[in-house]
Amino acid sequence: MVRAIAGLWVGVLLALPPAASGPALAASYQVAGRALDIEAPPSYCLLDPNIPAEAELFGHVEAANAGRNRVLVVFVNCEELASWRRGEVASLQNYGNVLTPVEQTVYPGMARGMFLDELSLAMGGTAPVGMEAGETRLREAAPALQVGQSASLGVIEADELALYAGIARKLEFEGQAMVMLGIYSMTLVNAVPISVNLFQPVEDGTTIENLITHQRRFLERLLERNRSVQGGTTTPSPAKSG
Repeated sequence: MVRAIAGLWVGVLLALPPAASGPALAASYQVAGRALDIEAPPSYCLLDPNIPAEAELFGHVEAANAGRNRVLVVFVNCEELASWRRGEVASLQNYGNVLTPVEQTVYPGMARGMFLDELSLAMGGTAPVGMEAGETRLREAAPALQVGQSASLGVIEADELALYAGIARKLEFEGQAMVMLGIYSMTLVNAVPISVNLFQPVEDGTTIENLITHQRRFLERLLERNRSVQGGTTTPSPAKSG
């Protein structure tokens, strides 16, 4: 049975000292002998765990997933990351990550469609509610949330790329309460189960559509990037800008 990958929330993306170097756009990983070549989503840049300030933030994400998920990458909106690096903003609000189960189970030979069917059954087997209903759930759940509380929006969409589930959570940034939306896309890449998670503040009635659109663009590029990658090592192809 395919196991669902839990998402993460970092309660507040901490005010950390700005880092000095430029952001990375792609990196390679090994998961149970399978190579993954991961490029940051369009308009996002990877945090570099080799930079002390960013390693501290990366460590908070790892701690939130300890015992459940391996954190492959953490990424932040490039413009926001640049402002943070210059010390112009104290916290980060548009961010995400890529996770894989800590037990590093792989599914060689399994078609992605079969994996997604099994994953859907593992998550209850109900049909996706759709983006319009997801936005309604978000509008209804948000006013009742207290700081630190969350509300599941369920599986919102499904396609040949992934299942997309949502969650709303109220966090506090610099003394101001804010409802955040997280969209988790769960899929199979090079036989490796992964979850791509994107988070941003809820600002209008198109937040879910915006994040799912970002997810689909990222997954299309990720699958194309890993199409010729099998086991062993791989050399990252050049990252595309934007």
